[in-house]
Amino acid sequence: PNRIKAVILNQVSKAMYPTYKDMIEEQLKIKVLGFMPKEPKAMLESRHLGLVTAGELDGLQDKLELLACNAAECIDIKGFLDIAKSAEPFCYEMIEIKPQSGVNIAVAKDKAFCFYYEDSLSLLTRLGARLIPFSPLSDEKLPQDIEGLILGGGYPELYLEQLSNNETMRDSIYKASIEGLPVYAECGGYMYLGRKIMDYQMVGIVDMCCEMTNRLQNFGYVTLTADRDTLLKEKGGQTPAHEFHYSISDNKEHVLSVTKPNGRSWKGGYSTNNIFALYPHIHFWGDIHMAQQWIKKCEEYRNSKAMDD
Repeated sequence: PNRIKAVILNQVSKAMYPTYKDMIEEQLKIKVLGFMPKEPKAMLESRHLGLVTAGELDGLQDKLELLACNAAECIDIKGFLDIAKSAEPFCYEMIEIKPQSGVNIAVAKDKAFCFYYEDSLSLLTRLGARLIPFSPLSDEKLPQDIEGLILGGGYPELYLEQLSNNETMRDSIYKASIEGLPVYAECGGYMYLGRKIMDYQMVGIVDMCCEMTNRLQNFGYVTLTADRDTLLKEKGGQTPAHEFHYSISDNKEHVLSVTKPNGRSWKGGYSTNNIFALYPHIHFWGDIHMAQQWIKKCEEYRNSKAMDD
């Protein structure tokens, strides 16, 4: 049964709107509550991996205010709210989050590594983690006294020379990884852990090289299945994820089966006793057990260091 009560039209001119409105309401018996006109002054620039990030945009607030003015003028806000009030009650189960341990986790955050689900980071905080931002681009080495390292996605391919030239940081990450520091890396962070991106030296903890291409490789929502026991998933365990990248790698030590809803599947990921690295992005609220397992591994590392001391 149709559950759509109304529509709002996008990028429609004021002159054509009445025509579209009459056609839709007459033929589909669905209300049209307004439209958003084309607004060149509110456009966002894009690049090879999608939109330019909010932190790099000038006048973002001005664009939002312009869009708000257009919405107030061209959309029946009251009609929109009236329909919303008629919706069935939304039921869900409360998820109880209990702090596990106060571990210190370094999180790469700069222009090269800036793709994170903020929800995932806040979940780690609620689980007891203290997140310490650092920059693989400009800092000399990892923060002190950490029990975990997260390398997110981003644009390492735009800063290859700077990343490669920061040898002290690369050495710091390599040494910490060899000594057992838990490392979680996604997409750009996964590439950074390899030996090379193009012709530039990277960390070298994963035996692979990455090359950039001129087209999207794997893209869209996927289900990850562990082909063997890994740092964060037991064999057969599954988690939802999203993959989006232009690069390819020659990693042969795959530990995951990656499957799209249409059934297409391929191999991916890398895992050791202390490293979990992959192209797909994982939203930890979609797999809270994985987030809890990550905190547990960081805690185990902290305890092992204390015993050694």
